Amino acid sequence: MANAFSNSKPLQMNQFKDSTAAAPSQSRSQQDPSSVSDLCSRGQQEQQQQQPQQQDRSPEDEGAIKTIQGDCVRLTIVKPPSQQQHPARPPCLLKIRKTQKFKQQAAATAASQGGGFAGGSKDRDAQTRDTQCTVHTGLASKLERIMENQLVKYPYPLANKCHIFLDTYPTLLGTYSLESTLGAEMIEELMSHLRWQDRTKVNQVAITKRSHHLVWRYGYSGLSANASAAAYPEDSILSRINCRIRMSSKCGLYKLLWMNRSPHAPDELQMNALLPKSYLLHPMSDEFRREIQRPGTTWILKPSNSSQGSELKLYRSSGDLKEFATLVQEQFKNFNAGDILVQKYIDDPLLVDKRKFDLRVFLLVVPHQEKNTLFAFYHPGYVRLTCRRYEKDSTTLTVHLTNQALQKRDPRYQRVKEATTWSPGELNCYFNKRHRELDIGLDWVHNRLHPRIKAILGYIVSLMNGMEIRGRRCFEIFGCDFLIDSRMQVWLIDINSSPSLSTHTEVLKRLMPGVIQEAVGLALEVVYKSRKFKFIYPLVFQNNYSLIFDGQTSTSLY
Repeated sequence: MANAFSNSKPLQMNQFKDSTAAAPSQSRSQQDPSSVSDLCSRGQQEQQQQQPQQQDRSPEDEGAIKTIQGDCVRLTIVKPPSQQQHPARPPCLLKIRKTQKFKQQAAATAASQGGGFAGGSKDRDAQTRDTQCTVHTGLASKLERIMENQLVKYPYPLANKCHIFLDTYPTLLGTYSLESTLGAEMIEELMSHLRWQDRTKVNQVAITKRSHHLVWRYGYSGLSANASAAAYPEDSILSRINCRIRMSSKCGLYKLLWMNRSPHAPDELQMNALLPKSYLLHPMSDEFRREIQRPGTTWILKPSNSSQGSELKLYRSSGDLKEFATLVQEQFKNFNAGDILVQKYIDDPLLVDKRKFDLRVFLLVVPHQEKNTLFAFYHPGYVRLTCRRYEKDSTTLTVHLTNQALQKRDPRYQRVKEATTWSPGELNCYFNKRHRELDIGLDWVHNRLHPRIKAILGYIVSLMNGMEIRGRRCFEIFGCDFLIDSRMQVWLIDINSSPSLSTHTEVLKRLMPGVIQEAVGLALEVVYKSRKFKFIYPLVFQNNYSLIFDGQTSTSLY
């Protein structure tokens, strides 16, 4: 490629002279060019002439420096600190002292907005009013919308994406079959835009003209979860991978991290930095015996294949091992002891409006068509909150567990259900208003929290990479739960296969269709391109999902 500066002329010395010395009509192009040596000699003469006058220079001229570099003369002007202009802080983040007049204005603004806030509670105004308040609420609300759009863009532009997809892959046509009612409406909407036909409603001749077949299996309906691709047509793409049990079961995830622990791994990826202190109930190690007998410690018992918070039990140790054994025999008599995970309960969680919360993010895993590797994509998901304020000593599960299935059992749920789910942007704005109090930077959720979660999930997928995958034309969507403690430490709590697709709140109504439809569209593209040995990018359906593990290079991107 030709040098873009090959035709440029050296900077002329007379360009730095006073504009009054030259005629107004004289253009720069009409000035006589000078050679490099003339420029250098002329610059040295001017420097010698200016040396006697250096003592009479004013402080404003101290920053003016003229240097000769190569074949051009450079004039650098540096203003003294007294004249340097610092960028003003945005009005929406400008803080002023708390005065009686401004307190009245803030109270009037809150009253006019109905005491509204990201979670929907009317008493937040009294809880969050402190010595510093935010001014210019109009720009603040605009900034909140901008930040929210940076994290998750919704609604998902399905029609536009499908139109581009059909133009990009005109021969990529197929059929689909639904083996589950969960998410069926979302899949049918996607398939209708892609012009894929229901396999049960077309004849065999039409089926043979289409090269792909999507089998939507979600939840625990349909055939066996470990059924291989041989049970389906050769052109099938299954929404279930056979090795998911390695990380989607409670005990399976623990064993995966335990077997791959390494002293050479970074400290932030060591097992004790990813999971809260955890033990298998059987075999019971000596360390576990000592820990469980410490009075005052709280533990949570999780059956390996439990879901939606069911069959979870909290145990507060009194120091008596027999009491713990009795609890296990009574509450888990139908379970194998080797399928129960005992995990240290995080009793100092970071709170939002004095309520406990966690993050439900989504992980899309797509095996490479021809190689025994994986692609992994990450979606920021949403925030789950409890209905009631957090109390460490409470015995009510809905105070400690954020699962929506459990929160629905709370009598207050129908009145405050909109406050139990937040978008990532709402959480980001909440911490931006308190970033000084928590000693964190602006956009901590976007710049620190989600990158940390991506790094954890990328590392776990890397441990799964290379495992034998029967029927490589498949994919799966996982729901991953993360908790933050009061020290801002991020903990992986759980990875779930077939996460909830409920849309009972406004946030979920806007979010969930895009989560499923984008994931399925990305899976179709990756399967098609990997089969053709093509580089997967660009991806037409990509909108909120980001690649965190590249199966072509077998590297984590975070």
